Amino acid sequence: MAITSRVAATLRAKAPTPEASPRVDGRPIESSSSLVAEFAISGFLGSALMAIGAISVGFVAPSSGIPTAPVLETLRLTPGFAVLGWVTVIVGVAVLLQAWLRLGHHVRTASVVHPNQLLRLMWLWALPLFLTPVMFSRDIFSYISASRMLSAGLDPYTNGTIDLPWTNDGADSFWVGSPSPYGPLWVGLSSGVFRITDASAIPSLLAFRLLALGGVALLAVYLPRLAALCGVDAAKVIWLGLLNPLVLMHFVSAGHNDALMLGLLVAGMTIALEGRFVLGTLLVVLAGAIKAPALLGLPFVAMAWPGADASMRGRVSSWIKVTLLALITFLALNLALGLDFGWISALGTPAEVRTWLSPSTALGMIGGIIGGLLGSANFDDGSVTVVRTLGALASLAVVALLAFACDRRTAVRALGLALLVVVVLGATVQPWYLLWSLLILVAAGLSANETRIAVILSTALTIYSIASSGASDTTHWNAALNPGLAALLSLVIVGALLFASTRARALLLDETEPESRPLSNQV
Repeated sequence: MAITSRVAATLRAKAPTPEASPRVDGRPIESSSSLVAEFAISGFLGSALMAIGAISVGFVAPSSGIPTAPVLETLRLTPGFAVLGWVTVIVGVAVLLQAWLRLGHHVRTASVVHPNQLLRLMWLWALPLFLTPVMFSRDIFSYISASRMLSAGLDPYTNGTIDLPWTNDGADSFWVGSPSPYGPLWVGLSSGVFRITDASAIPSLLAFRLLALGGVALLAVYLPRLAALCGVDAAKVIWLGLLNPLVLMHFVSAGHNDALMLGLLVAGMTIALEGRFVLGTLLVVLAGAIKAPALLGLPFVAMAWPGADASMRGRVSSWIKVTLLALITFLALNLALGLDFGWISALGTPAEVRTWLSPSTALGMIGGIIGGLLGSANFDDGSVTVVRTLGALASLAVVALLAFACDRRTAVRALGLALLVVVVLGATVQPWYLLWSLLILVAAGLSANETRIAVILSTALTIYSIASSGASDTTHWNAALNPGLAALLSLVIVGALLFASTRARALLLDETEPESRPLSNQV
């Protein structure tokens, strides 16, 4: 109980610390024309450059006809054009990142910006990336491949798309032979896309991007409402969360289903904390039926449901109601689709990917290297397994403490911290996984120092995304520009453009901005 009390006190101490609202500050709301003139064009230019570069180096399905189209074939197969396209992508990301950082400095220090103005900027910046080849990940092609499974009479939780009687069309070779780690709602939506598009390359790609944009749209509607419940300035939340380059790169361009998962999770938490707990719980469950991490929202809904002064009986009752709603929803989805709970056993599929971004995996691999130097041939796998297991146990313990220590006022921040812990201690970490916790935490409220950490992490992972081998189709230009040189070039170009802007430098490096102050501590 003492530990739980200390965690609760920490949550309350770290409760939303936004800057004062526009009405309190009395600053004038800036006109849309000045905002568009200063930031819309530069952000749009960055996205447009990325889209142009993607024509040469973005991922495309072989069956789309793009790789063999007369002009496009030259652009994609000639090493010189491919390298030029990739450099164009790097410059585009750098321009977009600089625009985002300058906008952040402006939002935090200048005239008050209306949230709707920022939402219009978000859609404008996203527009060029919707109709161009995929960049930064090939996961969307695995979605297209897996969309055929149910119609082919195959269980996506026991079979890989390699078992389908057709040739793979762009998915990464790892996912071709692996069962789906996604929940039944995603399987049903994917099957619906197949029935509409017949897995035709371009229509199915656009359909899955529309699902991701649906998640972004949910975030655009409910993230400001969640921020309002926490007493946080919505403009700052939209800037740091939705206009974040990672959102545009991985939710719009790459079309990851994490966008829909987070959209439903944020919508569910918002609606629950507004007092409609049954509907809110159902939306959180549906988010978990896209990807399992969203199910972490359930214990925080359960703790917030009975209110701060609830008895133990009331708290137990809320846990029972949340659990029953989750079970009934999953049973209904499984019955409707003819599935079972096999997706639970498939949740470990992503863990087969080893990445240095995961601290637990990195420590395990370092231990394996040391063991190999000491002469142990099989030490690598054992070391990774041990460290990953310890990380998983530690994350469970921290999540349990956060869940039982929170109340309605601190539930949002506690959920954001829980997702952060699960990501940091998880077996696999990808750049867009940061958004799981970031989008929740910005709505709960971040101090100036916490904001700076979030900005630095977002910037670093943006650079990592373009410098990594998964940034674009490296098939043809890799011989002319090896990955090491590509990473160095990314750092040089992005760094030069970032530090050419005094406002971008100020946001990244200046530690003189005052701490934010809460509007209210009550959710």
